[in-house]
Amino acid sequence: EKFHGEPKAEAVGFAWPYLNSEDRFIQYAARIAVEHQPVQSWQDRVYAEKDPVRLIHGMVALARQGNKSQRDRMLQTLTQIDYDNLSPLQQVDLLRAFELTLYRMGTPTGAVKTQVNNYLSSHYPAQTDILNQSLSKILVFLETPQVIEKTLTLLESKVDENSSTMLGNATDANDLILRNPQYGMDIAQTLKDLPPAQHTYYATVLSNIKSGWTPELWERYFSWFYQAFDFQGGRSYIGFIDKARENALTHVPKSKFDYYNKISGDSLLTSSGTDLADVPSPKGPRKNWEEEDIQPLLDSGLVDLDFENGKNMYAATRCSTCHVMGGDGGNIGPNLTQLGTRFSPKDILESIIEPSNVISDQYTSTAFYLNNGQSVVGRLISEDEQAYHISQNPFAPDMIRDVPKDQVKSKKASAVSVMPPGLVNSLGPDELKDLVAYLIAGGNKDHEIYKAKKAENAAE
Repeated sequence: EKFHGEPKAEAVGFAWPYLNSEDRFIQYAARIAVEHQPVQSWQDRVYAEKDPVRLIHGMVALARQGNKSQRDRMLQTLTQIDYDNLSPLQQVDLLRAFELTLYRMGTPTGAVKTQVNNYLSSHYPAQTDILNQSLSKILVFLETPQVIEKTLTLLESKVDENSSTMLGNATDANDLILRNPQYGMDIAQTLKDLPPAQHTYYATVLSNIKSGWTPELWERYFSWFYQAFDFQGGRSYIGFIDKARENALTHVPKSKFDYYNKISGDSLLTSSGTDLADVPSPKGPRKNWEEEDIQPLLDSGLVDLDFENGKNMYAATRCSTCHVMGGDGGNIGPNLTQLGTRFSPKDILESIIEPSNVISDQYTSTAFYLNNGQSVVGRLISEDEQAYHISQNPFAPDMIRDVPKDQVKSKKASAVSVMPPGLVNSLGPDELKDLVAYLIAGGNKDHEIYKAKKAENAAE
């Protein structure tokens, strides 16, 4: 650090060997010492360096202190480094050298741009989040061919969506969803609502690229935003996502703006774009509904039923996450469109309040008993030679966990339904009856259950 601040003749010779120090603090201090010396005294030494780590950090120094006339030579020199022989941390440093050179000295053209594109795109996507962050950012800046397709594939990936921030904690919590009837629903909701940090990064990066889009790629990209607004981040999350969405919309053809604006979730937002528009929620009073409450509720009569309120309660209890009705919804559980033709109101309420009483073989979950004495419970989605692929969160069925087969001692069907109990505990009696009527009607507002109400009112 004594070489920081002003030129000293012996500074470069003393500091240079430490540019590849395993101590990153010393490595950093050495680079700063070099940067404080006249560029002409060490510029050629950068190009002549054979050690890849010293070369990388020499290039960082040159990107910070050199001039734009060196850009093409610097980029060509960086592409000569054997990427695969670097450690993951050294690869991060190399990408940082590329990033600084490009952002400070501008975008290359012609053969140099092609050379950089080919070098970097051959390593994208990478095996780690941090490398994919840097590579996607640089390749978007260069508008590299295929970067949109590759990044969209990462954006749409469904495995371990929270891996970039909390894989271990999320995995442990997912195990509790199907084990704990009291708190399982709250855990499932919390994990479902966590924004996938890495995916959010990809979406933001892609908002900056103007060329290379096709209608199919735009469709895939803007559809992601509609789903992203369902996550619950910090107070600035919605506004942050919407800024990326709005930035991307500036690149679409004017004739398609309204369409892409709609499918990306414009209708979900307030006029300010910083929060979601009001979503119907139960008024209560809240009640921990049990089987013994069913008959008294039905004895009071399924009358004065409100179709719109039933539809709102269907949305509020997130039934569509797992069930199809009228062609819309998820496929985790049975199709509910014809539910009212097959089951009585009492049967429907029993299945909602105590979902584990009767479980169809088609929708059962599986308990995996591991060699270490622990167990994992989830719905088996698929399997291959190496692992079972399971879904543990009914509110986020696409969040897939891999259970390595060599760690599984045995498995059997679980007696616990993937549908958590307590889904209707936020509803009051009238709201629950409106929900049951909506289920019986299969979402059809012209169903006879509502016509009966109109007849009674007319008689009065």
